[in-house]
Amino acid sequence: MLVEIPLAQKFILFLGHPTLSLAAILFSLLIGASLGSRISQGWPLGALPRRIAVAGLLVALLSAIYALLLSHVLNVFLPLPLAGRLVISAVFLVPLGMALESRSPAGCGCFPFADAQGRRAMARARSRGCGV
Repeated sequence: MLVEIPLAQKFILFLGHPTLSLAAILFSLLIGASLGSRISQGWPLGALPRRIAVAGLLVALLSAIYALLLSHVLNVFLPLPLAGRLVISAVFLVPLGMALESRSPAGCGCFPFADAQGRRAMARARSRGCGV
């Protein structure tokens, strides 16, 4: 919510309709989240802590860039028709959604297990496409 509310404020001005803006933001972030979740399932267990940290830094970097530059960039695209502005909105929001959600399923893999059997069960679940 810390990211979505400021985005809603900026995209309401850009898209012109509060309901449409909220729907576009949630749709784009959810598409990005599903892609980020799917991509992070293939990360090897040994690389999870580093990749989760990188994804967290990417979220912070994208949020800072959007806070500083998004209003100016959106003003450039303001003359586009509504369909074009919706596409531009998705172009900006899907990568942020991917970075936000890629940490969640991968983070579940970082929990320490008491024994090797727990690690094998986690590896089997990840190989079957479970979001663990």
